[in-house]
Amino acid sequence: MKRHPFYFSPILFYSVFILSTIVTTVIVYKDFGHPLTVKFIVGYVIFLLVSLFYFTIAATSKIRKLKWIQIRTRVYTFIISCTLLSSSSIVLNYFLNPGVMDYYKIFSIALGISLGIAFFDLYFRRESD
Repeated sequence: MKRHPFYFSPILFYSVFILSTIVTTVIVYKDFGHPLTVKFIVGYVIFLLVSLFYFTIAATSKIRKLKWIQIRTRVYTFIISCTLLSSSSIVLNYFLNPGVMDYYKIFSIALGISLGIAFFDLYFRRESD
């Protein structure tokens, strides 16, 4: 079985992502003051933004190729999981931290996890599927 020449590309991307995340975490927690650390962190943030932009466009193009029933199922999964995660987080936050309620944090985390649950497999879907 012959591999596609771009098969190495995702492995390289994830390796760079994991390595740079570890290095950035060490830089932030150890509080290095070297000028290159600031440049590295700015480069890491740019890398994350470009990756987010690419994955959004790739997922959108793959969603357009799905059948309507698959899109509807994914949207229902997204809405149900976002609602359940938000409501459970609000209830848990109400009982564990009764005085502090950060709705922005609650809804942003629920939104991100729900998007991942509903649409994550599109990144690994081949064009022929």
